[in-house]
Amino acid sequence: MTLLALLAAAALPAAAQLDWSRDPLPQARALLAATPAPSTPAAAPVSPASAPAPREPDCPRVRERAGGLTLSQPAYPAADPLLHCRPEVIAAFKEIWRQARHGRVDYEAAFRVDLEGAGVSIVYADLTREPLRQTVTVARGRTMAIAHTHPDSAEPTPGPRDHESPVPNYIVSRRALFVTVPGTREHRLVRRDWDEPCR
Repeated sequence: MTLLALLAAAALPAAAQLDWSRDPLPQARALLAATPAPSTPAAAPVSPASAPAPREPDCPRVRERAGGLTLSQPAYPAADPLLHCRPEVIAAFKEIWRQARHGRVDYEAAFRVDLEGAGVSIVYADLTREPLRQTVTVARGRTMAIAHTHPDSAEPTPGPRDHESPVPNYIVSRRALFVTVPGTREHRLVRRDWDEPCR
């Protein structure tokens, strides 16, 4: 079971409680340890007039208008802090690095990671071969992260436009794997040997 699944099972608003600028794994473990086990009190009949109003969760939300009704839904699912260790994500890192000719050309390749049931799906972006640019479309309510390459001629760290992503944005380069922290201008080094299984 992934850390995200454990957080979801504990009914924690993971995205709101984790500081993504630091290593989230110890934080998530501490949150899980501090969460009391859910109690199951005996159900008592409740009249509709005395029923408590539903409480909004603490996670980031967006408001959208649809057919005159205001709907409230999570903007993007919380990213698994160990997403970069999943075999299918490592394979996708390798594939976009291959598409970008191992950093030897000035164009970039990219993919997004969508939440699909209990797992994830990888959706590759069309390769446009634009110099130092690649467009990735995120799917609201499904996309949990995106990834793209930086060529050898560019800095391996995220640039100003990379920080505009509403979800964690992984940058794959010859030198290292970096990820942005959504909503900030911060990023962190994830690992140098991004093409190897996590130990």
